[in-house]
Amino acid sequence: MTTPNRLFKYVSFTPRVLQQLCMGEVHFADPSTFNDPLDCRPTVNADLEIPDLKEVLAQLIVRRVSKEVSDAMKKLRFKSESIATRQEIMGNKVFETLVANIQYEATNPDVADAEEHIRFALGNAIEFELRKAYDQGVLCLSSKFNSPLMWSHYADQHRGICIEFDVSKLPEGSVREVKYGDSREVSASAVQNWLRNDSPAARQEIERACLLTKSTEWGYESEYRLLGTIGVQLAPATVKAITFGMKCEGTLQYAVIASLGGRDSPLEFFEINQPGARFELTRSSVNVDEMMAGMPRINIRDEFEILDTSSDVATDSSHMPPRV
Repeated sequence: MTTPNRLFKYVSFTPRVLQQLCMGEVHFADPSTFNDPLDCRPTVNADLEIPDLKEVLAQLIVRRVSKEVSDAMKKLRFKSESIATRQEIMGNKVFETLVANIQYEATNPDVADAEEHIRFALGNAIEFELRKAYDQGVLCLSSKFNSPLMWSHYADQHRGICIEFDVSKLPEGSVREVKYGDSREVSASAVQNWLRNDSPAARQEIERACLLTKSTEWGYESEYRLLGTIGVQLAPATVKAITFGMKCEGTLQYAVIASLGGRDSPLEFFEINQPGARFELTRSSVNVDEMMAGMPRINIRDEFEILDTSSDVATDSSHMPPRV
């Protein structure tokens, strides 16, 4: 399926959102904060023999610990040779401790099948490490601006906005389509193939299970994803338009338009229309000139005070011309 040229982000309006729009930034969310607790949480089928499962687990742990050690030691300005040595030592130590604990637990008299217990525990450990390996920030977008459910769930019941991004110039493959109803299971053999051979097919299968699979119940979102570092980052795509919800206050609309207008590549501004009998949502252009002319509104009380002052001046004999 062809990726749409434009994708949409529904948000509740906050000062942080306005700041990000003004600074050309977006927020890549931590998947652990998603409202679906099963999102970005793959399961692992331990389809390998125990020695192979240990090999896979060891490589995943060494990769994770190496990164953590490297980041910490660079801040402390350790030499690169010292960092590399400590990475391997600490990674292997974590792996050996974990495996020793698993094997010890398998000796418990309550464990009916020690080998199956070890296989199951290794599979769980691989699952945990795989999630850590794909611990990335996610920018969730939709292919449509007119979803009543998304306006309600993500845009403060139409009091928020929908940001439209032009993704047509992004590198091929950077915009990832979410699959609904696929299995979130990934085989340990695929992980092994990825680690041993850097197999593109295995990597694609792992990324699908880790980052791009959701229940069919979420299909209404028609979601696409961009991946990046967790937190606020420069927007990878250009904002082309802002759509205001049906209940979005006029003052908020004015604040957004005043803040973002006047660019070299001006934005388009739309507002959601009241739906027809069948609840279809449509949008129409905001009359920016009319809005900017009507706000900020002048305090009518101040206007009367000005008129009163003018009247006093006009009737004050000290300011009247002398009689001839």
